[in-house]
Amino acid sequence: MKHLKYLSSFGIGLVAFTAISQTSKPKLPVVEVLGKQYYVYEAKKNQTFFNIANDFNWNLEELIRINSNVLSPMSKGTKIYYPCDPETVDNGLTLSSTNIDLDRIVEPLTHLVKKGETVYGISLKYHIPIERLYEMNPESRNGIKAGEILKVSDTSLAAPAAEENPDFYTIKKGDTLYQLARTYNTTVAAILKLNPGISENNFRTGEEIKLPEYGEGIRVETKMVEEPTVVGFSTYQVDKKDTWDSISEKTGVSVDDLKKANGGKSGLKNKQILGVPQIGVDSVSRTVITEDPREQTISGVVEIYEDVHGVTPSNERMKEVKIGIVMEEPSSKKDLEFTRGFLTGVNKVKNRDYRIDVKVFDGRWAQDRLIDSLGNYGASLIFTTYEKNTPAFFADYAIVSQVPIINTFDLKDERYLSNPYFVNILTPSNYFNEEIVNNLAQRYPYSTLLIVGGDKDDTFSNELEDKWGSSKTVHLSSAEALKEYPIEAGTTYLILGNVSKKSEITELVEEVIDLRNEHFEATFGFVGRPSWIVYDDSMKEDFHKADILIPARFYYDKNSKEADKFEVEYRNIFNMTPAKSFPMYSTMGYDEAIYFIPSWVEVGGDINDLKESRNSVQSDFSFIRPENWSGLYNPLVYLVRFSPLGTIEKLKVK
Repeated sequence: MKHLKYLSSFGIGLVAFTAISQTSKPKLPVVEVLGKQYYVYEAKKNQTFFNIANDFNWNLEELIRINSNVLSPMSKGTKIYYPCDPETVDNGLTLSSTNIDLDRIVEPLTHLVKKGETVYGISLKYHIPIERLYEMNPESRNGIKAGEILKVSDTSLAAPAAEENPDFYTIKKGDTLYQLARTYNTTVAAILKLNPGISENNFRTGEEIKLPEYGEGIRVETKMVEEPTVVGFSTYQVDKKDTWDSISEKTGVSVDDLKKANGGKSGLKNKQILGVPQIGVDSVSRTVITEDPREQTISGVVEIYEDVHGVTPSNERMKEVKIGIVMEEPSSKKDLEFTRGFLTGVNKVKNRDYRIDVKVFDGRWAQDRLIDSLGNYGASLIFTTYEKNTPAFFADYAIVSQVPIINTFDLKDERYLSNPYFVNILTPSNYFNEEIVNNLAQRYPYSTLLIVGGDKDDTFSNELEDKWGSSKTVHLSSAEALKEYPIEAGTTYLILGNVSKKSEITELVEEVIDLRNEHFEATFGFVGRPSWIVYDDSMKEDFHKADILIPARFYYDKNSKEADKFEVEYRNIFNMTPAKSFPMYSTMGYDEAIYFIPSWVEVGGDINDLKESRNSVQSDFSFIRPENWSGLYNPLVYLVRFSPLGTIEKLKVK
């Protein structure tokens, strides 16, 4: 040992002092070097290590080790150092640039596989994407067995309730994703995953985002790192020509560390004795936060966004699109026609520089069988044909797999409001009504609203009345009451037909035709209910005479060029004519295929980048998110106008 050369001057064995520990804090100056604190004692003339250790009840071996270059007996003023807390064990934690408290590190969470459990079920239980579960347990790709232990979390952080992040945050001027991640103890990837509507391109002031929980996404690891450490202290006697810089150059110790070791004093005196820390390098085990260096650059954040959402990088081309169709009732007219129409669309967009794979699944299968089958297939997009009560597990599967679920027919399903991977094709009623009402208000300003028939609690008529105001709204019980209503010259009227029986519709349409013929001095607008569109064949002539507008989420004009092309392609493949229905199930499938497949490839699987559809037969698509963390819905709605000229106009409202 280095210090043994000093033992002969003590005349006493070292062992007798190794058990001595500090019992009280001496009243001595304290300095801090490389993050550790040391007492500083100025020796008296001829003082020895033994005397000093005895005076302060310090461990003699440690005292000699720290000051191994000091000769004993000592000169007056020689600086002697001793750790303030020599018993403290280095906790090995490194606090990175976040505010994460690494004392709250918990062990990785594991799961004991039970009989009958699936990877999907376990991923759902712990809210872990299946791919992430495979990453942590590579062997699970080949199947799992009862009794196995799976890792279901990385080493993570447990957050006390008092330090949880707020739920939401409104982006302020100057904010960046990296800065928010650091402020709220999370990662850019965690923010992007929770808010699929947010990217580097639309991270704008005023946007509201959902914040991940404290520590979410943060990963820590234990590794050996080399760190500077104080291995001891020596002394240096100042010459009158010395400066801090010259002493630093002679000793190889920075000016800052020299000053810290000597109480932070800036002045130097001739023959002054300085303490000089001896800096070495030590390999130590450290638990550190591993940060993704890409978080700090724009291009890096774009890469993270692509990783999080499985987007094909812009400099690459998607080579395959895998489509899953889950049929509610495979033998039903709706499901058969939708699938035939979809395959007709696939036939139209095939023979391009990517492969299209379509697989149909029976929605009547048990949950585990269906989910496992979908997971094994690895669909890019999943289309469902449920008209109501879409199974809840589909929403869960979408979140776990991050595969968009295209809800074609279930109008009342509102899971798109909270599930970022749920996509509603049919415009929800509240948005539908709002868009139609606002459009009618622009078409017929300063008009009197005549609501004929129906229940006063009807949502659409109530919203129209709210827009017009009670003073400009008149409720009439029937077509006969409309006939008796006093029409004023020079006045504009918007008539809402709030009846649903065909006989009542026929009577009201005939009365509106009579009003138009009898009162040239007044202006009339006429709006029916969306359900009236089913009578477009049987009442077409009177609809044209009445110049009626019918609100619609979709409309199949069988006389259009697009409809002709579709029917020819459909007959060529299936040797039959598409079945009539409302909506046309076959054209729903066709429109979705010719829109989603090429669009998905064009944007590399980035659903946020999908553009508005073109050349549709029955339905147009353009998706928006109500919130950055929600799913998507299609806001495009129409007013179908049966003009007096005998033409049908599909007027896009949104």
